[in-house]
Amino acid sequence: MHSAILLSAGLLGLSVTGFLSSYRPVLLSLGSLVSLILPSHIVAMSTLLMVWGLDTFWSSRLQRQRQELNEQETELFLRRLSRMLKARGSLAYALDDLGRADSRIQLYAEPERVLDELSLQWSTDAIRVVASSAKWADRYGGSLENIIEHVIKHMALSRRWRFQRRLEEMTLESTVFILTLAPYVVLLLLKMAIPTFYGVFIGTGLGHVMLILSGIISFLVLQIFSWHIRNEVRP
Repeated sequence: MHSAILLSAGLLGLSVTGFLSSYRPVLLSLGSLVSLILPSHIVAMSTLLMVWGLDTFWSSRLQRQRQELNEQETELFLRRLSRMLKARGSLAYALDDLGRADSRIQLYAEPERVLDELSLQWSTDAIRVVASSAKWADRYGGSLENIIEHVIKHMALSRRWRFQRRLEEMTLESTVFILTLAPYVVLLLLKMAIPTFYGVFIGTGLGHVMLILSGIISFLVLQIFSWHIRNEVRP
């Protein structure tokens, strides 16, 4: 029990440290507290490793969802900007009309600064390309409208490619998620249905090895998937 308390306190401290950094734990703090009621420190350690992996995996998926939402908003904005450019013929006038219709767009005297602020807000490659192109067009001349149309077409192609890839990834991620939880669901069922066997299992050396290996494998697999997702959405 003392080992579980120390382990829980250590991971709780880790979750607080992560909360103060770019990593935002969702389940780790709760898992650390729940482990306090587990009588076996081996079960607590294995469960916390699994919960830590799930927490990182879940946070990475949330990050990917936010990035996809930013890309959708960027594409919608660029389509509206393209229509306004055709109608008004000036980037400043087009952004002024869009700013009046959308309170999220902060207007400035320099239209390039408006695009720079949006690139910081959405953090997508598309809006950064348009913001950089607007500066070049203002300095050396050129058609910004053609560049925006090209970026929109590229975003549409990328969106279709991501959709096809996401269907395959969702199946794989769901399978990994189920296999990660399966050993602990079985362990919980054993505790409720056959408490005597459960007590013998967690009290033997073989049971300890199986529990620790289960926790380590779950943690590593989920960390690998999380790393892949974070690399996919990294700006």
